[in-house]
Amino acid sequence: MELFWNIPIFFKVLGVFTLILVLIRKNAQLGTAFFSGALLLGLWCRMTPLKLAQSIGLALIDPKTLLVAAMVGLILILSRSMETLHQMKRLLASLQGTITNAKAQLIVFPALIGLLPMPGGAIFSAPMVEEVGKQYGIDAETKSLLNYWFRHVWELFWPLYPGMILATSLAGFEFWTLVLRGFPLSLFSTLLGYLFLLRSLHLPKTDREQAAKPSEWRTILREVAPILFVVIASIGGSLSIALLKGAFPAIERIPTEIPLIVALLVSIALVWRMNRATQQIIVSAVWNKPLLNMLYMTFGIFAFKGVLVESRAVENLSAFFIALHVPLMLLVMLIPFIAGGIAGVALGFVGTSFPVLLSLLHSMRFEQPQTIPYLVLAYCSGFAGMMFSPLHVCFALTREYFNADFGRLYRRLWLPLMLLLLGGAAYFFILRYLGGN
Repeated sequence: MELFWNIPIFFKVLGVFTLILVLIRKNAQLGTAFFSGALLLGLWCRMTPLKLAQSIGLALIDPKTLLVAAMVGLILILSRSMETLHQMKRLLASLQGTITNAKAQLIVFPALIGLLPMPGGAIFSAPMVEEVGKQYGIDAETKSLLNYWFRHVWELFWPLYPGMILATSLAGFEFWTLVLRGFPLSLFSTLLGYLFLLRSLHLPKTDREQAAKPSEWRTILREVAPILFVVIASIGGSLSIALLKGAFPAIERIPTEIPLIVALLVSIALVWRMNRATQQIIVSAVWNKPLLNMLYMTFGIFAFKGVLVESRAVENLSAFFIALHVPLMLLVMLIPFIAGGIAGVALGFVGTSFPVLLSLLHSMRFEQPQTIPYLVLAYCSGFAGMMFSPLHVCFALTREYFNADFGRLYRRLWLPLMLLLLGGAAYFFILRYLGGN
């Protein structure tokens, strides 16, 4: 029994990770998986029950935890409201009659759905992709991959994705730090999608006689306005705080998450008013199982992070890796990639791998700007693992919708994902050369 308590910290953390990932694969709630991991880790590291309860309790009421939970919850409320009120359907329908270039349609339809982090959102753009694909005789695997790939090109930087929000919060960065640095990777992902999935398709060019009327573009702008408002208003709010804090020092105490939270609240109200939402629709948007599950998971992740720190597990784990001289870059790529592949969701790989990686970087005396390249690489690696995962909901739904062959999908998916990983590694060295700025 004594051996159980005294095994090296690496095997303890590995055991906890295994428990979390097994629970996820057994379809347990992600929140339950993270809370279970926190309890096992705390007890295995000889924390007393009182100390463990205090650690979890303090993590749950930490202002940072509550702000992240608020952002995640509001984003899902906005997403569900636009879905239930058919605003995204109207947007796609407007674009279908406006964009006449077939290749552009195959990019824009799934990418627009990707602006909002809806669980399984790829299924909403699938009918549009199917219509274009059937018209030009595109095979099932190509249609599946086009819908899947371009649905997720935003996720490497888009500020409305919970994974990006959580990564920024765990790292303690200004909100736009990872967002801005993830943008080049998003462009690279889009380029890879075009080169591997679209370039070889011989589809018709735009018919100039079918150019969109100004009224059609106004319709599109009206339908997409709530999403654009969130991004523009939150950026404007953040810039205003940055510019005014010199003249008004009290402004500096405003959390960086507040502009996005306010923008989301206004945007939700705008959607409800534009669409004359009934009380029933509003209640279903703010109180539903997916929303509660996501909030439960968010609190579970922060509880897990709190126990990782308070148990000194990450401190001891850092010393273990340093003593073995394991290349840091290898850990930064491998841990999130594996977590993404098993969890199949961004919050899963961020919640499991980022607390460990951050503590490892801090134990090596990295200043915050020095950690940026490593975390950008970690996020890119986790994203690649998630995209390769058969547990990814969008992958499963897209494959099922188009009745695509599983093996053929993977034979065409692995190369662009590996190139994305290599591109992330090259970008890591560029960011390091620039000093993380």
